[in-house]
Amino acid sequence: MAVDDKHSFVVGTCGGSSYTTVEEWDAGDEFSNGSFYSDSVTITGYNLTSTTRLRFRCDASSNSDYIYIDDVVISAQ
Repeated sequence: MAVDDKHSFVVGTCGGSSYTTVEEWDAGDEFSNGSFYSDSVTITGYNLTSTTRLRFRCDASSNSDYIYIDDVVISAQ
């Protein structure tokens, strides 16, 4: 991850007209630039349907801010 210290990376879901943040990582607190991280997010308490959407969003302001996402696994219980 290479995100300015003031910015964050967010995972959210949308089951209707707007997204709800389910996890957020803040630079300098949950991650440091230039490092690899592995994490798991469990989404509970939401009515997930066949039209539910998942969004990964990076709130960054520089042209050199990069987030790489790999090996995403989605499963139901």
